[in-house]
Amino acid sequence: MNNTFSDKLKSLFTSKTFYRFLPLVFIFILFFFFAFYDQSSYYAEENAKCSELLTISAFLLSGAAVFVLYYKQKLTYDNIIMLLLICGFVLRLSYAIKYHYSVNQHDVENLESNGHLAYIYSIYNGGLPDHNDWQFSHPPLHHLLAALSMHISEAFGFTVGRAFENIQLLSVLYSTLTMLAGYEIFKLLNLKDRYLVLCVALLCFHPTFFILAGSINNDILTIMLSTFAILFILKWWGNPSIKYALLCGFCCGAAMMTKVSAALIVLIIAISVLIRFFIDKSFKFRHLVLQIVSFLIVLIPLGFWHPIRNYVLFCQPFGYVAPIPVTSALYTGDISVFKRILLPFSLDGFGVYTDVWNEYNLWQYLLRNSLFGEYNFGNEGIAIILVLANLILIVLSLVAVVFLLLKRNAIKGTIIPLFILFLVELAFFVYFNIAYPFGCSMDFRYIVPVLLSGFAFIGMFLSRLSLNYNRFFIVLEKASVFTVITFCVLSTIIMF
Repeated sequence: MNNTFSDKLKSLFTSKTFYRFLPLVFIFILFFFFAFYDQSSYYAEENAKCSELLTISAFLLSGAAVFVLYYKQKLTYDNIIMLLLICGFVLRLSYAIKYHYSVNQHDVENLESNGHLAYIYSIYNGGLPDHNDWQFSHPPLHHLLAALSMHISEAFGFTVGRAFENIQLLSVLYSTLTMLAGYEIFKLLNLKDRYLVLCVALLCFHPTFFILAGSINNDILTIMLSTFAILFILKWWGNPSIKYALLCGFCCGAAMMTKVSAALIVLIIAISVLIRFFIDKSFKFRHLVLQIVSFLIVLIPLGFWHPIRNYVLFCQPFGYVAPIPVTSALYTGDISVFKRILLPFSLDGFGVYTDVWNEYNLWQYLLRNSLFGEYNFGNEGIAIILVLANLILIVLSLVAVVFLLLKRNAIKGTIIPLFILFLVELAFFVYFNIAYPFGCSMDFRYIVPVLLSGFAFIGMFLSRLSLNYNRFFIVLEKASVFTVITFCVLSTIIMF
C-alpha cells in the first residue's frame, strides 16, 4: 500500500479516497435526479434499460481503467479499491433506478395505510403524526429527511409521485456512505493489502446493500449511522478523546432517532468502553467519566426525546414493537424452539429463495435472506451458486473467529469492538426471534452490521495465517479469492 496515502488518511472526511470519490457521488446523483425530468409516472422498461446501461458502462470503464493502469504499471491496491468503491456505488444507484419505490420494500405500503410512505407524507404535509399505529410508532429522523427531499423535488418541478421515487436518492447515499465507513473500519485493522481488497470487495458487492439502496424505509439510515458509530468507537479505542466520544454519541443518538432498536449499538459501545478501561491501566477513572458524560450529553437528547414523547402521548413503552396477532400466517410460535433456533436447517427442505409465510428455521432463512431479502430475482441456477458461495464465506468467518480466539493476543486492539458487535447482535437476534416468533422477525436487515465483523474476521484470519506461508495457506488463500470473486460476480449478475 502506498505509504503516502496511508499517512494522509487521518479520518473519513480528510482522506484522499473520500475526496476523490465524492465528486463521482454528486455527478451520479444529479444524473439520477434529472434522468426522467418531466415524467409524471414510472416507466419500468425505460428505467431497467437505463440501469443496465449504467451498470455495463461502469464495468467497461473500470475494465479499461484496470488495463491502462496495469499497462502503465500503476495498478496499485489503492487504485483497485477506488475502482471497487466506484462500482459499488454505481450498482447501488442502478438498483434504485431499476426498481420502483413500491417494489421490494418493507412496511412501506400506500398512503391509506400507516406504513412508512404515509408517515413520510404526513410530515411532508406539516408535522409529526397524531397517533402511533404500526410504523407511525418509529422515531422520525428518516421520515423528516425524506419529506425534506420531497419538498426539494417539488421545487424542481417534480410531481408528488416522482418525489416519492426520488427518496431512493437518500437511500443510495446512505448505502454508499455505509460502504465508505466500512472501508475506513477495515483500514483501522491494519490488514495486509490484498486481504483489505477482499474485504472491500465483499462490502461493495454484497447484495443486501443494493436492496437497501432502493428501499425507502428507515433501515438503511439506521445501518449507516450505526456503521459510523462503530467507526468512531474504533477510532476512540486507538485514541480516547472527547472528539470521538462526541461523534460516537451523535451517531448513536441519530440512529436511535431513526429507529429505537439502534440502542443495541449503544450497548455494544458501552461494553467496548468498559473493556478498554479495564485492560488499559493508564486509563484514569476521571477520564472515563469525562468520556462517558461527553457521549451521553449528545446521545440522550437525540435518542430519547421521541420515545419520551410517545410515552407521554400514547403510553408507548420504550422498545415498543408493533404487535402482530398470533393468528397471522407469519406466526411461528407453534413450532418448537429446537426446530426454529437450535437446528441449523429445516428438516422440511427449502428453496433457493425465502418464503416468509411458511419458513421457520432461523439459520437456513438467514443464509438466503441475507442475499435476496424476501424477494425472488429469478435465475435460480445462479442463485444456488451464490447461496453456496455465501455459505462458504460464513463458514470461513466462523472458522476465522474461532482461530482468532484460540490464538494468544489475536483478539486485541481495534478488533475487540467488532468481536463484541458480532456477539451482541447475534445474541439479541436470537432473543428477538424467541420473544417475537414470526417469519418477519428472521429478516437479516435487523443485523446487517455483523457483515463488518464477518468480513473483518476473514481479513484478520488470512493476514495472520500469511505469516506462515505454507502449502495449506496457499490453497486456502486461492480458494478464498476464488470464492470472493464468484460471490461478487454472481451478486452483480443476479441483481441486474
